[in-house]
Amino acid sequence: MRTIEKADKLLEIIDSYCLNRYWMMHIGPEKGNLIRSFIVDCLQKKKNSREDSDNTVVNFVELGTYCGYSSIFIAKTILEHYYYNNSDDDDQATTATIDDDSFSFQIYSVEVVEQFAKVAKEMIQLASMDQYVTVITIDPESDGEDRSMIDFLFVDHDKSRYLSDLKELEVTGMIKKGTYVAADNVIFAEIQDYRQYMSKLSDEGIVTTRLEDSLVEFCQPELLSSTCGSAGDDNNNNNSNDGDDPSTTTPITKDMLRDGIEFSVYTRDPT
Repeated sequence: MRTIEKADKLLEIIDSYCLNRYWMMHIGPEKGNLIRSFIVDCLQKKKNSREDSDNTVVNFVELGTYCGYSSIFIAKTILEHYYYNNSDDDDQATTATIDDDSFSFQIYSVEVVEQFAKVAKEMIQLASMDQYVTVITIDPESDGEDRSMIDFLFVDHDKSRYLSDLKELEVTGMIKKGTYVAADNVIFAEIQDYRQYMSKLSDEGIVTTRLEDSLVEFCQPELLSSTCGSAGDDNNNNNSNDGDDPSTTTPITKDMLRDGIEFSVYTRDPT
């Protein structure tokens, strides 16, 4: 099975499990569509800005690996975009080898939980994306040595660290003019300090930023009672009784599951 097909199949299986069996904190297909468009825009801008360069290397960084879903999704999106726009051969478009030496990319996914990182590496290998994705396990207080520019940053880790980690990357010079940043869960998790900071940078002309509304992943309106409630139900099985009055259960509404992704592009260096 070819690489993109393998990745597609694996993500479909995970999506089905999360929709029908047990909720997990992957980005899911709805948010995936939003992120895909942002990735493609980044790739196109990088290509245009570096077309006079001998080699185009695009660095993607993800904060919060979890089980590797989004790393696989990002790699698959890049391969799809690259080949669907540069190859007339359908067979070549689904392989994993980039023959054009003028373009390359690498995804660095950072995780602080060793067990998550271990699972992610196995999932990424199953998808045959391990040549593109490097999972890094670090202490959250450590100071990394690499200072390469980040072209695309996906923020989806500890919600209390969104702003502090973004500022740290700014100070170290890893975020520069041209860096794309996508921050998940900013509405559902009420990450107001991050959003306010991006609004301030926008007022100063340092970034352009927008919020794309969505629902919490794997919580389609037509499936609210059967999916979003399932994880909570499982967690409370020991305390439930067959004779519980359903009228005492708080219904899940669409407003309760409102979420969004903040998409920002640095138009100037932040420092």
